[in-house]
Amino acid sequence: MRAAPVVAQDFLERSAAAGLAEPLTLWDLATAAPPERVAVVCPRNGEVTYETLVKEAGALAAAWQAKGLAAADAVIVQLPNCYEFVLTHLALTRLGAITLAVPANYRNAELQNIATTSRAAAIVCSPSHPSCPDADVFEAVQAAVDTLVHVWPIESGEFRTASDHHSAETLGALPDPDDVTIFMATSGTTGTPKLVVHTHRNTVGGTLQAIAKEMDLDGTDVLFAPSPLAHASGLQYGVRLAIALGTTLLLLDKWDPQRAADLIERYRATWALGATPFLYDLSKLPEEERQRLSTLRAFACGGAPIPPSIASAARDALPGLAICPVWGMSETGMVTLVRPGDPASKVVSSDGRALPGWEVRIRTLDGENAEPGVVGEIQVRGAALFRGYFERPDLTAAAVPDGWLCTGDLGYLDEDGFLRCEGRVKDLIIRGGVNISAGEVEDEVRSHPSVEDVAVIGVPDPRLGERVGAVVVPSGSPADVPSVEELDAYLTERGLARNKHPEHITVVDSLPRTPAGKVQKFVLRQNLAPAPTA
Repeated sequence: MRAAPVVAQDFLERSAAAGLAEPLTLWDLATAAPPERVAVVCPRNGEVTYETLVKEAGALAAAWQAKGLAAADAVIVQLPNCYEFVLTHLALTRLGAITLAVPANYRNAELQNIATTSRAAAIVCSPSHPSCPDADVFEAVQAAVDTLVHVWPIESGEFRTASDHHSAETLGALPDPDDVTIFMATSGTTGTPKLVVHTHRNTVGGTLQAIAKEMDLDGTDVLFAPSPLAHASGLQYGVRLAIALGTTLLLLDKWDPQRAADLIERYRATWALGATPFLYDLSKLPEEERQRLSTLRAFACGGAPIPPSIASAARDALPGLAICPVWGMSETGMVTLVRPGDPASKVVSSDGRALPGWEVRIRTLDGENAEPGVVGEIQVRGAALFRGYFERPDLTAAAVPDGWLCTGDLGYLDEDGFLRCEGRVKDLIIRGGVNISAGEVEDEVRSHPSVEDVAVIGVPDPRLGERVGAVVVPSGSPADVPSVEELDAYLTERGLARNKHPEHITVVDSLPRTPAGKVQKFVLRQNLAPAPTA
């Protein structure tokens, strides 16, 4: 299956001239890696070399072809972080099939919706893993979706033994760089996932390698991927970046900061990427445990903006670690990055500046280019931009009307060209006709010592349209959460304009999040409209 670019031809030509749209596939990169080098380390399988990975992936692709799986078929992959995930993705790549990775916490409704939309031919799963659905869930989904012919649990044993009976020599032509290789189901902050289309060329044709260069990464580095491989960041900057560099990827099937420290120390990991909670947990380890992280040079932190208070605390707890905020989407991959050598102030105040091959602009709500420091919609274009939404040309045209992706994210560029994401356009609160950025208010409320985390949403109001509401996770006792009046006094002292102060507060144990760490505000709006607090 081929997919045409959505950006202008002249822009693509400039990208190609800069080496950012090379005719490469992930299979090309895997077969070019040093065969004796360890490709993946995980608790289930131990160490696996590139020689073994390539051999087993080719054989598994041949085994699936013999069972009727064909090029351009979509395959749902619902696995924990393990070698079999990497093996499955590379096998599907060699066959020319499409990987559609989904979070382990998806169940009947989500799986059936995605399988139907993608016309998936198979599901690769792990029913015995505690984070994944039981076998009866997959049986029910298969019964409900006509195209879903195969359900392949990794517990069957076939994944590691296919090479005993099959060989890549029986496969057809190698995949083309412009073939579709990945579908991504959008993360669900709106509750309505779409299928994002990516090809080999736009994901591994040069932009991935350019990111590695910006981070000073090469084949001698060891990458640690705490982020779920089913998420765009884990798949692209865990699995695919490691293969592009021909280096080692460290995996844990269940997050545990102590086990992470063990793995980092044993294999001398140098780089990691994950959402803020992973960085937070590592920074909260006891001091003697944090010293075991000494080989880790950089932690790229994405999924959602790092709250300034957490970035500052992590920097103090891990002084030898470069904390590198990033911004991107399923449709783009990584677009901006705070490089290790950028000013320390940018770590707590921005999500980085544009990476090679990307351009970023900010549009005000009336369609004009915004001045530095003025919040508007973030719009981007680049060689790695997605190839549209699967079978939804209407949504693609609406999202990319002029070669620039309208991201739906709010943000601003500072005087130095650094981006700061302020949340979603839908998160913009309009109080009495005045626009209020939820992200700005969240940063200020989160700085209160009794607040561990917060999500700010608009609360319907018959007179003003909306008022500002705060859903708060307490840092200690819920009784210590400030009242509306106490928080008003605190925010006044910090200099936040009075119309931005929360007028409603709800206290919760935790915020609903996607696997990427983004707060699902639509859930809060539906179920947790804040109530007035005196």
